[in-house]
Amino acid sequence: MSDSQFLTDAERVLRELENSLVERIGAARESNEAPAMNSAVGRLSFIDAYQQHQMDLHAQRQMSAQLASVRAALERVRNGTYGVCLRCGIEIPRERLEYLPDTPYCTPCNAREGS
Repeated sequence: MSDSQFLTDAERVLRELENSLVERIGAARESNEAPAMNSAVGRLSFIDAYQQHQMDLHAQRQMSAQLASVRAALERVRNGTYGVCLRCGIEIPRERLEYLPDTPYCTPCNAREGS
């Protein structure tokens, strides 16, 4: 596969991932109301609902972080630096980019970053 074909495919995958994340974040925000403590709901039910609400908020934050990572990868595609490790500057193996299309680091640098 040529470099230009690889970049075209990578950009397509990143755009699909971006669109999916935008939809999922929007749906999560619409359906995630904070629970209200009222007399009709028992204390344990409220605690369960509150815990679920907090887990949903955490999932939204994770999806938002991934969306930022995908958008940064799309920017690297546009400026011609996609597939180059941001830390050490070596080329990231295609297999890694196929598995993690938004990764900014090669495997050794990713281990050092702790992500």
